[in-house]
Amino acid sequence: MKTLWQDLRYAARMLRKQYGFTAIAVMSLALGIGANTALFSVVDAVLLKKLPVSKPDELVLFKSLTVPNFSFGGFNGSTNPDPTSGLIAATSFPYQTFARLREQKSAVSEIFAFAGVGVNVNVDGQADVARAQVVSGNYYAGLGLQPFLGRMIADNDDHAAATPVAVISERYWQRRFNRNPAVLGKQIKLNNVSFTIVGVTPPEFTGTGQVGSSPDISVPLAIEPQLSTDRSRMRGAGQWWLRLMGRLQPGVTSEQARASLEGVFQQSVLEHRTARVQAPGQPTLPPLELKDYPRLAIDSGSQGEMDVRRRFAPQLYLLLGVVALVLLIACANVANLVLVRASSRQKEIAVRLAMGAGRWRLIRLLVTESVLLSMLGGGLGIIFASWIKDVFL
Repeated sequence: MKTLWQDLRYAARMLRKQYGFTAIAVMSLALGIGANTALFSVVDAVLLKKLPVSKPDELVLFKSLTVPNFSFGGFNGSTNPDPTSGLIAATSFPYQTFARLREQKSAVSEIFAFAGVGVNVNVDGQADVARAQVVSGNYYAGLGLQPFLGRMIADNDDHAAATPVAVISERYWQRRFNRNPAVLGKQIKLNNVSFTIVGVTPPEFTGTGQVGSSPDISVPLAIEPQLSTDRSRMRGAGQWWLRLMGRLQPGVTSEQARASLEGVFQQSVLEHRTARVQAPGQPTLPPLELKDYPRLAIDSGSQGEMDVRRRFAPQLYLLLGVVALVLLIACANVANLVLVRASSRQKEIAVRLAMGAGRWRLIRLLVTESVLLSMLGGGLGIIFASWIKDVFL
């Protein structure tokens, strides 16, 4: 141990003495390691990491498959071609469909809903910028998410007569309230409607929506008509706007769940279309054949909504390959620098051998210098990675 400590002290003195070589080598390693670490953190967060909730593999995400000319009416969500069926996969559903599907418990223990909502936020009389979403009362229970502070929105909060409550994200709690525990019970206004903050979500939970849409504030779904009095999507006919997720019953597959819910889904679409046709001011819709009605589809929900993320996956993996090549080049450059430096120390090594130093002793000394150099480059690279990652996440 004493010999190792002597080797470390000597290696540190030599690296400090040749500060030019040390600076170039450390910076080369730091930039290569930092870029790779930061980009892999982004890829992990965007494409690989599962939701930080209880048993995420049991979660499913509902979609509808429609013919290209199907008329949704009002639609808020994403649509993408489905490669297997040739139809269009849509991510949103009417509230009436959610209400019907939620009653079915044989294959899915919970079906819960969420959707972004535009709001003007006011805190302590000052306007603020924040993203908001409405969630069904069983949203957090269905996810199996525990609060970081306070409590979550529950079923008894999700009806029109309930006192309006809100749950905020840990990031918004830190940014707007400086992580003050007294935030519980505080009043905030969304579109001039007062809400009482009752909880804070864990820092690792950023929502179940598309990447870049992490909500700061979540409020009960039943409050939506009060937030959008002149254009409520919950009450309006022809509005496809809710994202639906669920949790499978133990032992039930996604295909079994889809088959058990397909009939209810088809019936709800028919009822919704009929209500839309009968609503005042709605345009006449052409007759729809049975084969053209939307079909229910179920995807894995372990990572939340993934449409936008999958769209950027090829570019992210390509970029990851590029920065890996940069790291390889940086390591090759550092190796060349170390070899050049070693050749310039031939006289020093010859003197040590003449004084009786063994070959393994010299090898250990040189390896110690390389390890110390790598540790300095790796440590600085981690610092760079944390800075770069904060820009993207």
